[in-house]
Amino acid sequence: MSTFIYLFCKLQYIYIRLIYINVVENINIENLPHRKGVQAYIFNEKDELLIVCGASEDKFWKVPSGGVEVEESLETTVKREMKEELSVDTDILKKLDFKNKFDWSRNVIEEQSFKYRGQEQTIFIVRIKKYQKIVLDNKELQDYAWIKFNDINNYLKLESQRDMAIRVLKEYKILKKNSYL
Repeated sequence: MSTFIYLFCKLQYIYIRLIYINVVENINIENLPHRKGVQAYIFNEKDELLIVCGASEDKFWKVPSGGVEVEESLETTVKREMKEELSVDTDILKKLDFKNKFDWSRNVIEEQSFKYRGQEQTIFIVRIKKYQKIVLDNKELQDYAWIKFNDINNYLKLESQRDMAIRVLKEYKILKKNSYL
């Protein structure tokens, strides 16, 4: 009897797996929405940019970022993400008018259970409140660095990352020139 139950369960598993594969192959990724998110460009008093390295082994550097939770404002998201990932409180200096929108690979989309096709991130320039030390959430991040802008090519490997950093730097310089910092 137990052999019969085992074979029956095995056949059910194979059947369900075949249905899943058929459904997955027929999903039109173009119809999936982009997940809403934020990016935080944080500059220090030396005009260096804070970048972080994800916890995965590929040493991928980026600016701090995160996804918006249900019924959460963008401003709340950026502050929450910086607290969770860096253990710091921040002040928002400016919410920028442009966004960073990108698609994920099919593997990532599948890992996300086909809920989203990528992210659309709202860009913020933020400042860490005084007298705080960065302590990384080691489940998400493995390292951080303050970099000068002429070093971005050594860290930000994607052209889209570098282009966005240059756009944000221009906005940061305007803020600084107008004494908003």
